[in-house]
Amino acid sequence: MTKNIHSFVKDNFGRECLQDVRSYEKTARKIANYRNHLRFNLRCLHEHITPRSIKLKSNVSGHKADTILENAERKLLNERVRQVNFTIDVLNRKKDQLSEKLSGSLSSDAYNRVAEFTTHAQLSQHEQGKRRHLEKFRKLQTSRADLDKDWRNSGNIGDNSSAEKWVKNLSDRQLSNHEVSVLAKGLNYAVVPEKVPAAEIVTVAESAVSLAHLKPSDADSLRHKICQTLCNTKLPQSNITKDERKALSDLTKDDNIVVVPADKGKCVVVLNESDYDDKCNDLLKDKKTYKPVGYNPTSGYRKRVTDFTNKITTDGSIDIVLKRQLDPPLSLWYRRFTGFKIHKPDPIPVRPIVSSIGSVTYNLAKHAAKILGPLVGRSPHHIKNTQDFVNQIKDLKLSESEIITSYDVTALFTCIPPDFALNVVKECLESDNTLSERTNLKVEQIVELVEICLNTTYFSYKGKYFKQQHGCAMGSPVSPIVVNLCMESFEQQALKSYPGTKPRFGSHHPLVHKLGVIRTLQYRADTIISDSEQVPEEKDHIKTALNNCGYPDWAFLKATKSKEPKTGGASGQTNRARVTIPYISGISERVKNHFKSFGISTSFKPVNTLRGKPVNVKDKQPKDKRSNLVYGVVCGDTDCSAAYVGETKQALKPALVNIGDQVPTKRKTLLEWCSAVLCSYEAGNIADNGWTESLELRWLEKVMPDDMQELFIDHECEDFVGNSDESDTED
Repeated sequence: MTKNIHSFVKDNFGRECLQDVRSYEKTARKIANYRNHLRFNLRCLHEHITPRSIKLKSNVSGHKADTILENAERKLLNERVRQVNFTIDVLNRKKDQLSEKLSGSLSSDAYNRVAEFTTHAQLSQHEQGKRRHLEKFRKLQTSRADLDKDWRNSGNIGDNSSAEKWVKNLSDRQLSNHEVSVLAKGLNYAVVPEKVPAAEIVTVAESAVSLAHLKPSDADSLRHKICQTLCNTKLPQSNITKDERKALSDLTKDDNIVVVPADKGKCVVVLNESDYDDKCNDLLKDKKTYKPVGYNPTSGYRKRVTDFTNKITTDGSIDIVLKRQLDPPLSLWYRRFTGFKIHKPDPIPVRPIVSSIGSVTYNLAKHAAKILGPLVGRSPHHIKNTQDFVNQIKDLKLSESEIITSYDVTALFTCIPPDFALNVVKECLESDNTLSERTNLKVEQIVELVEICLNTTYFSYKGKYFKQQHGCAMGSPVSPIVVNLCMESFEQQALKSYPGTKPRFGSHHPLVHKLGVIRTLQYRADTIISDSEQVPEEKDHIKTALNNCGYPDWAFLKATKSKEPKTGGASGQTNRARVTIPYISGISERVKNHFKSFGISTSFKPVNTLRGKPVNVKDKQPKDKRSNLVYGVVCGDTDCSAAYVGETKQALKPALVNIGDQVPTKRKTLLEWCSAVLCSYEAGNIADNGWTESLELRWLEKVMPDDMQELFIDHECEDFVGNSDESDTED
């Protein structure tokens, strides 16, 4: 229609008249926009809501300063209303002038057609602007900053009586109110770090460049954007008080206590180190289950894993890339600690826990888990989750003499004989018609792979080594899958023989994680509760419980808001890679946008949680025995400013010895390795200032400004000895 009326005016009345028609239409559309803008501002004024565009900030704190800012914002809003009214008056006069001019230059019929078309365009523009401004106002109503001025500190516990429900103090130490408060937040509570984890973000960027196969120009552009963001963005406000931060530091430094998570729920247990040690030793005294080993058996198990990967590589079952992924790391071993079952009566029982992250069979077990995972759940009696269980029993009717009962297995992992487990695994693999789609390994090779993982049952505790004498390895990624297959097999045999037929809201987690807690609990209420009349009551209970954890009302409004389905990226490009970066509010979002512009999707992970502070129950790995590192060393001569950056797969101590021949003779003074380990391939080293990907050598030299380099090396480096030809890279 637009084309017809404009063409009609141009053909019959000339180009100059067409320009007046277009100006008349444009003015009418502007009036519609400004009228919507006026209504939006008047609504904000009436509801005492400040639009983001006139929000004021000040470095001056205090009640008086806040009052001054609020008054200034309201005056600015009033002035905006006055200016919008003035602009509408000007536009109306202009429209009247154009209307009078067109009525004289157009015929009566043509003028009526133009006026009708312009009125329709103005109404259409008005409806579009109205929807946009209503949505904008609704977002302001649910804005966390407007509804909760102190939203960053939401969830801080002021009432110690409620905090003590989440902290079980069994130690001789009298916990202060601040210590109880910080522990009651939960060990998954993320504290805003004191400095930006720049090295981890940089290593993720390098990994993204490699995974996305970016062009050199695009890769350099991404690097510079990330460097600029890291240099120019400040850390967010701390989400714990100074007293709580000091309390956290005091708890971490106290060697006489142990802080551990409870076996069930989110409770935190504090007990004497001697009592914790006695509990662990009582378990290890069971000679039938655990056998002391007088040496570190890691090298023997590493050799067996390496021989196996060499064998399956030689016969062509896997390629060299997969072999490198399966080969064991050089330094970590299984580590033992204990969880306390405080939900049971005294004496409080304990649960042995073994961490296999980064151990000799960890990579091998992860690969086995991918192969065996699809085999679980093929039993007709398998229950996927709580919702599936509810659906299966909702129509079940019981007589007065019948009950529903459940069974538990005591010490499940140590009760499953490895030989029985391997037979079950073999039977499942032989009956699987889709095995060739997941792997090129033969059934016998997979069984041997699983056997290596299940029989690697040693661990360390307090520097001593023990071996689990029977059962499957605890802590291995493949063990839960194997024991599930065994239990399904056992269940089938038994049935045949039967004759009958929450993180707190103030935690430094991404907002989407916190809103996900609300959505998940409400989804469970909608799907698990069979009686629809009880659903509102359960949702009220959820809201009350989360309010006690610091969740504000606006979070529930935002979580329940319906989302419009995404139609694809703004640029229409598909995701070329996915990376995970540590979450730092205000920084990670900008880094995510940089990645998005190159087609790289990003997810966040919380860092600096309380679990990584006072909880130190695993055996610590000495710094000089860490492997898979990018490290920095500086010359020990105070007159020499040389620095060296290298990467190595071997342990750090021998790597430092080996670089002696690569340093020029005039600088062969005592080399001190830098206090900051830049990154690590193994995720298991994260708690020890390690990171997940290797750092490209000469990254610092190529793209980083001098002030940025200080984030990585504690020494000003004027000359980098290590480069692409002289680097200490170990394959």
